[in-house]
Amino acid sequence: MTERPRVFAVLGFSAAVVVTAFALVGFAGSGDQEKPAAPVASKRAPVTVAADVTPRTHLFGDTLTARIDLVIDREAVGPARPRVERSFAPYVVERATISRRDAGRFSQVRYTFRLRCLVATCISPSGRARVRFAPVHVFYRSASGKAREARTTWPSVELYTRLASVPREEQSTSRFATPVAAPWRADLVSVPPVSDRASPTLLVVALLLAAGLLLLPAGVLAYRALPRRTSPSWEAWLARLAPLDRALAVLERARTEGDATARRRALERLGMELRARGAEGLARAALELAWAEAAPTSEAISRLEQHVRPAGEGGRRRAA
Repeated sequence: MTERPRVFAVLGFSAAVVVTAFALVGFAGSGDQEKPAAPVASKRAPVTVAADVTPRTHLFGDTLTARIDLVIDREAVGPARPRVERSFAPYVVERATISRRDAGRFSQVRYTFRLRCLVATCISPSGRARVRFAPVHVFYRSASGKAREARTTWPSVELYTRLASVPREEQSTSRFATPVAAPWRADLVSVPPVSDRASPTLLVVALLLAAGLLLLPAGVLAYRALPRRTSPSWEAWLARLAPLDRALAVLERARTEGDATARRRALERLGMELRARGAEGLARAALELAWAEAAPTSEAISRLEQHVRPAGEGGRRRAA
């Protein structure tokens, strides 16, 4: 066997040994994890208890929230319900609630208490007090009937007076000689970014459209309420003219729009107005044209108007 095949054979055998060793170690580790599952569960306490109170720094008269959480292994305890002993003196329990949640063989029971203290014994004359409630005791019986107990302690609470700070020279005469500056700080939360339920631009456009819709009926009503300027009627315009100018206007309209009968009547009216003015020659010409055998033509009427109109211009201007 040459040198190169011998090297490959040694490397292949070494790799096979390493892979086999890793496989055996993994199999042994997986078996070790499955077997002790029951013993670990059996070593767990049948009842565990935890207690917490919030806030842990507060002013006199503020409300506290105290919670007691029990985790119960129902297979390891007796049928009787565990008994919880707690004391919040000198605080008074204003409200207490109990909630329960089950998950398999375990149950979580939460006791929630609303606490408040409004008596002078809650705070020391210095204006600051450290409050620590009595430990919580939970009494229960195991599945075999043996009495057992679980206990826990509360975190301490800092209580401060609401009175203003008292100068040091006045501390001897003050009931609550509080320090100039309390050794606690507020936990300020940053303001969240501004959010809009609707786009401001869209809201402005919608409001403008609504305003326009409201102004439209008002504009229509105002327009309809404005006084109307109408041109005077033909009869009203004629009533403002002098008699001769009125006769000329009627003749002009009859010449352009009327028939032969209307022209004859307009010429007759003009002749009578001219006669009343003493213009006998023009009056005779108008009457002859009005009652001539042939119907008066537009050209003949125009020639007569050219002779008569200068006499009526002054009266028309006065009427205007």
